[in-house]
Amino acid sequence: MVSENYGRFQHSAEMIIERLTIYNLRNIEHAEIQPSNNLNLICGGNAAGKSTILESIDLLSRGRSFRSHLFSQLVTTGQPQLTIAARLKLSAHSIYKVGIEKSRSGTRARIRGEPVESIAQVATLMPVQVLHPESHQLIQGGPSHRRNYLDWGMFHVEPQFLPTWRHLQRALNQRNAALKTGASVAAVRAWNVEFCETAIRIDQFRRSYLSMLTPVVADYVKELPGDADLKLRYQSGWPNDQSLDELLERELPGDMERGHTQRGPHRADLELLINDRPATGTASRGQQKLIAAALKLAQAKLLVDKTGNRCVFLVDDLPAELEPRYQNYVIQTLTGLGLQIFVTSIAAGDIKFETSPAAKMFHVEQGRVRELL
Repeated sequence: MVSENYGRFQHSAEMIIERLTIYNLRNIEHAEIQPSNNLNLICGGNAAGKSTILESIDLLSRGRSFRSHLFSQLVTTGQPQLTIAARLKLSAHSIYKVGIEKSRSGTRARIRGEPVESIAQVATLMPVQVLHPESHQLIQGGPSHRRNYLDWGMFHVEPQFLPTWRHLQRALNQRNAALKTGASVAAVRAWNVEFCETAIRIDQFRRSYLSMLTPVVADYVKELPGDADLKLRYQSGWPNDQSLDELLERELPGDMERGHTQRGPHRADLELLINDRPATGTASRGQQKLIAAALKLAQAKLLVDKTGNRCVFLVDDLPAELEPRYQNYVIQTLTGLGLQIFVTSIAAGDIKFETSPAAKMFHVEQGRVRELL
């Protein structure tokens, strides 16, 4: 997910994609666009390749897609690899060329032509936030969706999060390996100290980030229809009134029987409550989409407020996700934050351009992309 060289590529607030090049991603064999610094509308029929353009930006930033984790579904039929490249403008005098190649053997990333050890080094240059048809999983999906949501924010706001997260994963993986192979109690305990120390730091990072995020979310939730009262409540992954190291020792027999560590930040959750009831069983699908949008907007704003940096914001099929009033609100909010925005829609007339006079429009048909004048 991340790289310990986080600080090496800290970027400035002006980060924009000046040019995007795609080779062999789904039905797009080759495309190159020069997007607007502001709003970019990508229109075309179903299965034309609109979402693929957004997907390419997500792939370049994270090495993964919001649509599929399977390489066989991503690469153009019959091709051995796919390539995504971009020219990034970080400031008036700072240009970065970044790229990734994905094949069956893995993912390779480059910055300014030089190989990098982790795709996360690209992510630090170009943070990307996505609102897509499955974003409601933030509310109704499992805890991993909400942990990933929190960790995205900390990765871009807290420089020490990444090395701490890596140390935690190392200790957790080693402890679980000892548990699965039936190693001695001493071999399992050997990883407890590092696991507990890093677990507590991750827990502190998450709580600190959530304390900053909560009032921003509250401001956006006020714009939702109705009078729903949304609250965010963090669950550590172990009881707040118990010491993690003592709990690991007490539950060691159970861990050894199950072959994995039952307590820790890898089991954390962000509980969402509407009028003090779990949102999972309270919110309709439409409300879930609105809440997901508010959560994503809040993260984008907090990133600007705390670091001065801006993410690229991708919105896949906005008209299908939100009613017109809230569509306009999302576009106006993102434009007000000064973000570079990419929005897909079947019909060009579905999105209002009044809030962004510098907008560009692209049409996609059977994998071919052209700019509309």
